[in-house]
Amino acid sequence: MDPRIQTWNLYNLLADEIKRADTEGYQIVVFGMTAIAALLAAGLRAGNAEVRLPLFSTSYMVIFYALRLLRSNRIRIWRASTYARVFLEPVIEAKWQTHLCQLGDDNRLNSSSVHSNQMFIFATANFLVAASLNFTVFYLPWKATWKCFLWALFSAVGLAVVGYTIRQTKRLRRGGAVETTYRDAWIRIRDAEQQQRAADAKRTTGWDCAF
Repeated sequence: MDPRIQTWNLYNLLADEIKRADTEGYQIVVFGMTAIAALLAAGLRAGNAEVRLPLFSTSYMVIFYALRLLRSNRIRIWRASTYARVFLEPVIEAKWQTHLCQLGDDNRLNSSSVHSNQMFIFATANFLVAASLNFTVFYLPWKATWKCFLWALFSAVGLAVVGYTIRQTKRLRRGGAVETTYRDAWIRIRDAEQQQRAADAKRTTGWDCAF
């Protein structure tokens, strides 16, 4: 097969991978928020605070795994887009990822903010869950010591989720640590392959001259 056609096929494959990851990001938000809403609604319908507590607490698990899935999807996008930018776009007419990267140098046009908004949605849900849990603890028929412990625990978990959200949003944005790490890794691989090809060509030329 023509190498140029192979390059275009790979480029289209990576474009599809980016599209799927982007679509799955929206699905994670929809499914995650639906699950959180269902748990909160079930907790509000519960008859007492001891039943509400585990229902509300389960929402934290949904938030945590949803944030992890969003992170994984964004990593998939940067892995594919940086590969296309380093290996494919320099040899074809399409420069979509390259131009997006150049556009990102302008802070006003840096990003569509889709991923940061998705993370913010779950950060808001985290606030609602933390407030619901702390309010529920107030009505528990338990000793004050246990109530204080639960208040401290749920407040700490809520703050940890906020910190994780802020940290990952910065790392996963365009020009952030994750995109830069993948771009630099692909560049090192490309340069190593070029050096190897040059060394092989030089060795072959040397053998030809010898004969």
